[in-house]
Amino acid sequence: MDNGDGTLTITNFFAGVQKVYDDAGNLLFLDRGLTRETFLVDTMGTIDPEDDEFIESLTGLQYFGPHDTADRDFCEDFLQFTA
Repeated sequence: MDNGDGTLTITNFFAGVQKVYDDAGNLLFLDRGLTRETFLVDTMGTIDPEDDEFIESLTGLQYFGPHDTADRDFCEDFLQFTA
């Protein structure tokens, strides 16, 4: 949505399923459903998306449905499951 002041309010949706398995084929995490986040972007007064600048998340990432990885740290998990 064009806010009329050189900023855009953008809402991003992702729907689907993500399954994470270990090297033995065991299911570690299952995310399914919808994620949504609304954020504010400064267009810098141009139509060129390359110079746009993220300002802030207005809602934070919202989860609808089970998301095992929602509160996990990817880097910590990577180290734990690949060590």
